[in-house]
Amino acid sequence: MMDSSYYKARMNDQLNLMKKYAKQYKELGVILENLQRKLNDEVADVNRLPQTIAGELNTGIRHLSSFSAKISYVDGYREPYPDADGSLSSAIQSIQAEMRRISDRHDSCQASANSYKNSYNTARQEEKNKKRK
Repeated sequence: MMDSSYYKARMNDQLNLMKKYAKQYKELGVILENLQRKLNDEVADVNRLPQTIAGELNTGIRHLSSFSAKISYVDGYREPYPDADGSLSSAIQSIQAEMRRISDRHDSCQASANSYKNSYNTARQEEKNKKRK
């Protein structure tokens, strides 16, 4: 069996990697949230504008038939939501895949750290037993 300091160093290496992966996962989560929620909110805001404009035009100019078609055109405009964009959907899927990969690495480091901790405790106990003899 190796010296307890070896196992302690390996355990600390794994714990440091876990912190690194947790930080990366969190950073990607922020990016993903921005792509999904904030862009959807911005598109919804943009899509409300034509409805508001059409309503105002309808209220202000009621009796001109030539203007009705223009009002319908303005009211019919809708910005597509981000998930309708193939490139953006692909980017979101790539980020989600990377987050899964980082999560798997984090879990693997956790298992290794636990194993090293058990080995450290065993080696430490053996070292104490040798000193007593």
